[in-house]
Amino acid sequence: MTAHVSKQETHGMTVCSMVYIHFYRHLEHYIMDPKRKLSGTNPITAEIYPSWLREAAKSAWHKLDTYYPSTDAMVYIIGTSEIFL
Repeated sequence: MTAHVSKQETHGMTVCSMVYIHFYRHLEHYIMDPKRKLSGTNPITAEIYPSWLREAAKSAWHKLDTYYPSTDAMVYIIGTSEIFL
């Protein structure tokens, strides 16, 4: 991913935002949260993922949540709109 973005063929900030969204969506599969309608179950077997995996996903989610707001500054938002200029 880094090599691809560094070639300047794509808009780096936009790609970064998409990567964060992809990570969030991936982690949602493993998290159990009734408020957000997240079941923490394997869609193939319908079994609940092991607690260690659900806790690891939850920790990763919180880590992303810590760093994602720092990418959400006004400069970042304006930078992602460069494709519309």
